[in-house]
Amino acid sequence: MIAELSVIMHKGTMKLSTIMIVCVIFLVGVRLCAVPAGSSGEFQITTNPRSQDDPAIYGDIVVWSDKRNGNWDIYGHNLVTREEFPVTTNPYSQGCPAIYGDIVVWQDKRHGNWDI
Repeated sequence: MIAELSVIMHKGTMKLSTIMIVCVIFLVGVRLCAVPAGSSGEFQITTNPRSQDDPAIYGDIVVWSDKRNGNWDIYGHNLVTREEFPVTTNPYSQGCPAIYGDIVVWQDKRHGNWDI
């Protein structure tokens, strides 16, 4: 179980944008659901009626882009505790999260163009 997430943002361009497109293909505009290993059924990890996209998972943590606040933010969910948490809710849009260990990165438009 990951107790807290370290968040890193780096200004620059992303050369791996095609990898991020795979996230969009995986889930577009529907509620996120998960099926834990050894489970006989799925369970919903967010019930918000707004759009959720770009899921990424590492260990027990799922992160995704979420439009519940009117712009795209990044949220997470701990599959063990079944607790949801905001990663970033900056007033500008954030999207395409990726997670590895306890590090989450994403694209961020707070400075007028997409940075990482």
